[in-house]
Amino acid sequence: MPKVFLSAGHGGTKPGASAYGLVEKTINLNIMLACRNVLMEHNITVVCSRTIDENDPIQQEVQEANKSGADVAVSFHTNAGGRNGSESYYYESSDNGKRLAELCEKYTQTLGQNSRGIKTNNLAFTRDTRMTAVLCECAFIDNDKDNDMIDTLEKQQAFGIAYAKAILEYFGVNYNGNYTPETKPKKIAEDGILGKESNEATQRYYGTYIDGIISRQPLVNKNLFLSIDARYWEFTENYGNGSPAINAWQQDFKNRGYYLDSIDGLMGPKMIIALQQFLATLGLYNGKIDGYLGKKCGTSWQKYLNLQ
Repeated sequence: MPKVFLSAGHGGTKPGASAYGLVEKTINLNIMLACRNVLMEHNITVVCSRTIDENDPIQQEVQEANKSGADVAVSFHTNAGGRNGSESYYYESSDNGKRLAELCEKYTQTLGQNSRGIKTNNLAFTRDTRMTAVLCECAFIDNDKDNDMIDTLEKQQAFGIAYAKAILEYFGVNYNGNYTPETKPKKIAEDGILGKESNEATQRYYGTYIDGIISRQPLVNKNLFLSIDARYWEFTENYGNGSPAINAWQQDFKNRGYYLDSIDGLMGPKMIIALQQFLATLGLYNGKIDGYLGKKCGTSWQKYLNLQ
């Protein structure tokens, strides 16, 4: 099956354009995550430039894309300048890029968006990547009409689905129509046992792949987890880069000032202590700060997720 690299433009301290209470980096990420999820539902391998709000300079995106070995790279952006409509950019000598850009515009028009057409420009993302590459501008954030097309999570996800359909058609894969984004996930049980539902809620919160399994955790750390459903936690001696969900969780807590260790995707005692401190600060946890994930700490995290 093909492999796709997806980029959510801007992020972290570089928010991109903003208007009417919307910020580009958030729109781009929501579009990308919806696109990713649709592609994964169709067994397409996807590599993402980021899955949370973090600094992601274009030079780093290009390096990651080239390292990924992807067949196609697509970067999502939101325009500014007061005009209206979507547009898709490709590198001028790339016939495949032109075809993919045309498909991207074809599917944004199904949402009722005006298309400004396909364009070429000397953009680093389309120029320096070593595969078919397109940069998509979904709408003008500072145009009142366009802003109305992207002013909710559901509308942003609709653009992500549209771009996914374009990528699927490019590869000759039929869209199965089974993906519906969950804009209001159901509440999870607050029983303190971190199992499939709680793990899915954590993965959904951090925008990583949702399968309910916290993967690749060190076997030596298993004794730290006093209240989990072990069927949905993978403890192994070969843990590699750990879990994408834990990686995003660590980055979030590091940004908040609770976790000061390395970002390695591994849920160890320092990360559990950071979790306990974070929940205690919010008044959700009144247990020991001891680096053991027990039922009281698990219940507090479930309560936090249900409040989001």
